[in-house]
Amino acid sequence: MLRLFIFSIGLFLFTCVWSSTLNIEGSSKRLLVLLDNLGIRESHAFYFKQLKDRGFEVTFKSSDDSSLQIVKYGEYVYDHIIIFAPSTKEFGGRLDAEILTQFVDAGGNVLIAGSNTIGDVIREFAGECGIEFADDKSSVIDHLNFDVNDDGQHTLIVANPNNLLSSELIIGQAKKNNLPFLFRGTGMSSDPDNPLLIDVLTASSTSYTANPDEKTLSEYPATVGKRTLLISVLQARNNARVGFVGSVDFFSNDFFQSSVQANNGKKYDKSGNQELAMALTDWLFKQRGVLRARNIHHYLKDDKTTPRFYTVKNDIV
Repeated sequence: MLRLFIFSIGLFLFTCVWSSTLNIEGSSKRLLVLLDNLGIRESHAFYFKQLKDRGFEVTFKSSDDSSLQIVKYGEYVYDHIIIFAPSTKEFGGRLDAEILTQFVDAGGNVLIAGSNTIGDVIREFAGECGIEFADDKSSVIDHLNFDVNDDGQHTLIVANPNNLLSSELIIGQAKKNNLPFLFRGTGMSSDPDNPLLIDVLTASSTSYTANPDEKTLSEYPATVGKRTLLISVLQARNNARVGFVGSVDFFSNDFFQSSVQANNGKKYDKSGNQELAMALTDWLFKQRGVLRARNIHHYLKDDKTTPRFYTVKNDIV
């Protein structure tokens, strides 16, 4: 029984370790949103409104704001960070990949959305997590699965829900709804030796990541087929969660509300972007899929008292 007690305490500490570094219990919804273009507040207003409706205390800041800080007097000011600033080369307030990594090490959660231009800070942080973005000016291209509103480069792709991870905990009802996703952005690849990474959404077998302005490929594409990651997440050993989405447009009002008409003639009144985006965010920011142990009591079996310490051969409840 002593072994069982020790195991229970270990499990409790494991599931709650992040609450000792960030004030999760007291104010677990302090959310910082970094934008490289403040117009994103309007173009992505539906997404941000749903975050506020969920009770998040959302703070918007420009990614190059010189007053930017996530730590004050040795304490983290935020519990979660969204970075919709893919093209930012240098963040304000000396925020860099190392500080973001420390934030995750302390139990903070991060969501990053990319585009066909990725700044060095995001690339370096993604590399620390085992994710590699394609080179700048690269986009996911699919000549057989694109929306009719595409500009001719076939970069506005229609992602099939069959390529989703089969886990309602992370994706909600997005797979059951069987609605395709609109995606315009860059592809990613993940470290196959990192067991903490989870591929959430991949492109189709006919996709690849390259510069759409090049008429002929001068070198092998950055990613090919279903090895092209569109969405990936990581759960660290301290339970912190990090999400990478190759398209900041994925969260936009247009993509949330737009109908989808694939080039093969299939039509849908609405994309599945909104359902997947919110389910993914709920998981990343620990609104679901979190085990907590509370009200742990332990005592000696014989007299039901709790001593200052236990010794070998004590029977413990």
